[in-house]
Amino acid sequence: MPNKTNKTNRKTVAIALAALVVLGAVIVFSTSRAGDTTEKSVQTPIINNLNAKTSHILLKVSIPCAGHAQLISDGLKNISGVTGVQYTEPDKFMVEYDPTRTKAKDILSLNLFRDYPAEAQMSADISS
Repeated sequence: MPNKTNKTNRKTVAIALAALVVLGAVIVFSTSRAGDTTEKSVQTPIINNLNAKTSHILLKVSIPCAGHAQLISDGLKNISGVTGVQYTEPDKFMVEYDPTRTKAKDILSLNLFRDYPAEAQMSADISS
């Protein structure tokens, strides 16, 4: 016949295991949702203007974390001729722009890039 201590120990172990399973599920759910929220909150869809030719430049920007993406996106959007910015974690920014209004070298000379260095990964207008 099992003694009272064994029943108490089994009950305690069962409760602890159930708590760990619930905690694990919460962590997995919140981690997957946090990644989605971050990317969506800083992503601006690129809209192609069908009446004008657009160019693109893919930038790799040295940001310490995804929280700085909005700062970079806002700075890029303030450049005359930039028509869209799309951020992809951890450090890529696809910039769509009107080459008749701005050039890749103008985009790369954004003052923010003094603190957060940027390099062009590809561009249709890098030599301009």
